[in-house]
Amino acid sequence: MKTIYLFILFVVLASIQLSVPAAMVFKNQSVLNSGTAYKFKTRPIDPTDPFRGKYITLSFDMNNAVTTDALWQNGSDIYVYLNTDSLGYAAVKSVSPFKTNTNDDFVIAQTYG
Repeated sequence: MKTIYLFILFVVLASIQLSVPAAMVFKNQSVLNSGTAYKFKTRPIDPTDPFRGKYITLSFDMNNAVTTDALWQNGSDIYVYLNTDSLGYAAVKSVSPFKTNTNDDFVIAQTYG
């Protein structure tokens, strides 16, 4: 009788251990299947550092923006709405401190100064 309970417990624990990674893979795969791919213009920097060796740092063209608007607070989340330009690269459509009710694709970024 004790063996049957151990076997049932083993089956339950094994199914939980298999379902958690499967759910993680399914979540990420659904983003890849239904999401929109964007191309970003980058400026690669290829330095050599004595401690890190050879490495590549990517700097995006739309990474920095300067504004004098007092609406933005340092360290706050902002919503950057994207569209594509004539060459097929991602371009900033608009920036908002809150999520708007549009169906446009967006990236959540942070302000700093």
